[in-house]
Amino acid sequence: MLRDVWVAAVPIAAARRGKRRRRSRDLTRRDFSRRGPGGRRGFPGSVPVPPLPESLRALREECDVEFTRASGPGGQHRNRSETAVRLRHRPTGLVAQASERRSQYQNLRAALERLEEMLAARLRVRRPRVPTKKTRSAREKTLEAKHRRTAVKRARAKVDDVD
Repeated sequence: MLRDVWVAAVPIAAARRGKRRRRSRDLTRRDFSRRGPGGRRGFPGSVPVPPLPESLRALREECDVEFTRASGPGGQHRNRSETAVRLRHRPTGLVAQASERRSQYQNLRAALERLEEMLAARLRVRRPRVPTKKTRSAREKTLEAKHRRTAVKRARAKVDDVD
């Protein structure tokens, strides 16, 4: 797409000789209508944001969304912009948060995906744990130990007088 906007500035004769002419400002000018204020490219309004998938959009309707300032490294942008997202799912009370990405939209999407995973995990039915049985040799060993202990205690008993 950017190739369409650029205009060739090097005359054919100069290209054949292997020399490049200095491009004049008029020939290399881009279409500035897509730039932001002050001629900058890439200001937040210029980048089209893909819409949320239908499942995430429906989930967002069921949540209270709170945007806060994220903590940690990142300088002025991190300290001044409210990019961290906290979602509270009203029906279940589950909370999901995200602050690792640079934009509010990316963090919102990450938090919604986390919440979706948490809800899916709640719906999964866990199989009950089946306790393992003791082996036959282990049961026999336990019985043998009990018999030995009984014999020791019997040996300690007082002997009746024979007289």
